[in-house]
Amino acid sequence: MTSRPAMTVPIGSGWISRFRALSWWRRIILVPDPRIVAQVTHPAGDGTLPPTQLEMVPLTGCDLADLLRLRQAEDGWLSPTNATSPPGYVTGAPSFGTYVKAAQRDLAEGRHVTFGIWADGELAGEISVGGISRQALCSGMAGYWLRRSRVGQGIMPLALASVIEFMLTEGNLHRVEVNIMPRNQASIRVVEKLGLRAEGVRRSYLHVAGSWEDHVSYAVTAEELAGGGLVSRLLADH
Repeated sequence: MTSRPAMTVPIGSGWISRFRALSWWRRIILVPDPRIVAQVTHPAGDGTLPPTQLEMVPLTGCDLADLLRLRQAEDGWLSPTNATSPPGYVTGAPSFGTYVKAAQRDLAEGRHVTFGIWADGELAGEISVGGISRQALCSGMAGYWLRRSRVGQGIMPLALASVIEFMLTEGNLHRVEVNIMPRNQASIRVVEKLGLRAEGVRRSYLHVAGSWEDHVSYAVTAEELAGGGLVSRLLADH
């Protein structure tokens, strides 16, 4: 399979990045020009530098094991927003082998893809696109999280914009949505930076941390990329 040509997009803060969507099975890479990385500071002005390279890679095998270990290590940080089973529907956690086989089958069949986020070579978090439906609907739902030490570095807006754009082009989806609890303001800020449309509140939408929680739905369609991709729009705003 031939790769897609790299796209060069200028960034207001001085970055020049290359965004490559190679194929469904390969990786999405964002690489700032190393000559000017030292000139880039965090938008909040705390003096920290964003990663010099972000890679979003569909996970299989050992990479899934690394992701599970990271989730376990970050459980205290992630548990307030983790989906849970309601009373009466509690099932035992699948074995690692069963989990890997199911994840690889879902990826191969195009139903669910789990992207690991690597920041400067460190596994920093996850973006998953699940509930993928083809034919008339042609849609998917995205979810995401970062390890606590990587929050506030500008990683997630850029990573999520890249994955959504990839799914709406190379992934042949027409629509991607993100559902977020109203109290999860950090996640809402991410989708607002990308300019996703707020479509309203879904009452008692998902069981989270032991109770049914309302979620606000945000979405974007392939047609909405006609005026420029999410990545270039995001970078133009900075």
